[in-house]
Amino acid sequence: MILLRKDTETVFKELFSNSDTSNRFITLYELETITGFDGYQLRGCVEDLKDIGFAVEEERGVQITGSGRDVAGTRWVD
Repeated sequence: MILLRKDTETVFKELFSNSDTSNRFITLYELETITGFDGYQLRGCVEDLKDIGFAVEEERGVQITGSGRDVAGTRWVD
């Protein structure tokens, strides 16, 4: 099991919970609203998730990856 900082795990869980089966992108603004984290804290969490391959980021926002979804699925039931 990969250990994540508490704030990074919160963002990871929200990406998993708020992405539907079409695996939509979630904007940073949406993540700020959902988590209550400021942009600086949120940026660090997103970068951590990208570094380990659990998320990708484009202009449209952040998206959980297939491997991220697999790991999240073993942690939380959606």
